Amino acid sequence: MKIKMAFFILLLVALQSCLKKVPKAVEDAFLDRFFGAKDLVWAKTPNNDWSATFYIEKYHYITANFSPTGTFEAMEIEIHDDDIPENIVNKIYSMYPDATIFNVFEKNSEKSTSFIFEIENKGQLFGIYFNKDGTYQIIPPDDYRFISRINIEND
Repeated sequence: MKIKMAFFILLLVALQSCLKKVPKAVEDAFLDRFFGAKDLVWAKTPNNDWSATFYIEKYHYITANFSPTGTFEAMEIEIHDDDIPENIVNKIYSMYPDATIFNVFEKNSEKSTSFIFEIENKGQLFGIYFNKDGTYQIIPPDDYRFISRINIEND
């Protein structure tokens, strides 16, 4: 019994040490920019940036991305109806006439604005990343940029 307990404690210590801690510079940069944010969840991206998803009353849920040194990189907010560029929606429907657009996010960085569409087309879920100039990139369903957007809600 003591061996099992010792193994269990050792396992817990090992798992605890594997947890990723948000660097202080990143936390400070976040708090400077988004003071008063609630329901904060941090995630480390495959390229070692930090992504914070949080709630602010005016905008609801926002995702903000920071470099490992705390430099703000971009912010994403969900947009609806009149805020979605009609020319991009028309382009999507010309490429995928049977598509259903589930969510649209506006991504703002210091230098640019882009749009991310979550789409279902003929049973396939994927994303499309549009730049304001009309260029786009398909985001496959197994890409972390798409997977990280899927929220499972339990009510």
